[in-house]
Amino acid sequence: MGKKGESFWREDSKDEEGNPLKHLYFVISNPDIDNNVLVVNMTTLRNTGREDLSCILNIGDHPRITDKSYIVYDRAIELGIAKMIELAMNKIIILKEDLDPAVLKRIQEGAKEPGALKGKFKKYFSYF
Repeated sequence: MGKKGESFWREDSKDEEGNPLKHLYFVISNPDIDNNVLVVNMTTLRNTGREDLSCILNIGDHPRITDKSYIVYDRAIELGIAKMIELAMNKIIILKEDLDPAVLKRIQEGAKEPGALKGKFKKYFSYF
């Protein structure tokens, strides 16, 4: 749990009818000295002009990608390994297939694009 390249579903919110909305997240770093990892998620590319185009994902890049998507670096989070284990045990996050190393590398490179990540997360570049 908390291994670079892992993916998981996480319930983030609910729709208008109260049904859970799940998003696919990717662990893109090794743990830092405090045992935290950098986690990003993706969403469908709708070409609104507001999307961050630093990293586009296509069908086939991961078994759970069903539409052309992009990484939402604005919503990157730092997550502790112990917290991830707790969330998994409570079925709040559900592990899925690991990222292909080449796709992981693309996501990491996108994170390094100017303005993609908040400054506090740039420390994770050394854990890629």
